[in-house]
Amino acid sequence: MTQDKVETLYKVLDQASQLLIDELDTAYFDALIEVTQDLLSGTIQVEDGKPSQAVVKRLQQLFAGVMISSLESETIRKAIGLALLRAAKIDKLQANHQLTPDMIGLIIGYLLNKLNKKPINRLFDVTVGTGNLLGAVNAFLRQQNKQPQELYGMDIDDTLLAMAGISFDLQQIPVNLFNDDATQGNLPTADAVISDLPLVHNQKSDQVDQNLISASIDAVVEGGFAIYVVPSNLLEGNQAKDMLRLITAKTYLQGFLKLPDSVFKNSNAQKAVLILQKQGGLAQQAKEVLIGQLPALKDTYALKSFFNDLDEWAKQLN
Repeated sequence: MTQDKVETLYKVLDQASQLLIDELDTAYFDALIEVTQDLLSGTIQVEDGKPSQAVVKRLQQLFAGVMISSLESETIRKAIGLALLRAAKIDKLQANHQLTPDMIGLIIGYLLNKLNKKPINRLFDVTVGTGNLLGAVNAFLRQQNKQPQELYGMDIDDTLLAMAGISFDLQQIPVNLFNDDATQGNLPTADAVISDLPLVHNQKSDQVDQNLISASIDAVVEGGFAIYVVPSNLLEGNQAKDMLRLITAKTYLQGFLKLPDSVFKNSNAQKAVLILQKQGGLAQQAKEVLIGQLPALKDTYALKSFFNDLDEWAKQLN
């Protein structure tokens, strides 16, 4: 993968989406879904005479500039990620419709690689959204020669799920996607679970967080890890007692790492990585729970030191 190829594909996606925004009078996100579907099928869908023949010709010219089948999966994922960032800005998407940053995927992938004693045959994102977190973690594990054999994703939002499905299809990565509410249970069993917990505005967010964590913990095999991106105040305030009771009933709380402030534009949206291990099997409580804050990405020395410390800490679980 080269950054030039990522930029080239992104520009095609962006320009094609802009054409459809004007032609179909639609949002950027919806136009992007249409564009990626056209790329996947190799044909440009026309309904009721739209897009016009002139726009179809322009789209064909744009698509001719990329040979999607020859691109690496990471090139495609990163280009779609850039387009989704563009959609978030233009459409002013709510937080739940925005992709999880690659840096968070890197951290979760790193943790799973270091902590899991057994192969992760099944990796399950219970709030998969547009699929960027699941794709980023899968890519990291693949680089470590530990690629999961099966990927699973669930989301209650069918529009986000459609984008995830098209993205994985373009990357030629098989995935099992379910349009359902993970809090309702009946989840497929997995060796590891991940999730970027959604922000909830129409009901008590702490209760939704508890329901999601409880249901997804049940889906993890004994000794397996569940790693969540959560509000940084999850274990503070009035909800902390109930959350800790839920966590410690079925899992070992192994770590809680606050993410760098620079990752989030809104100070109210600060998040952390919650590391849980399902009780049973060879699982054991770490002698020292990993608690801290990741340094800023720009501070390469501090980052290196942090990951060295993380490696040492992980040895007690292996």
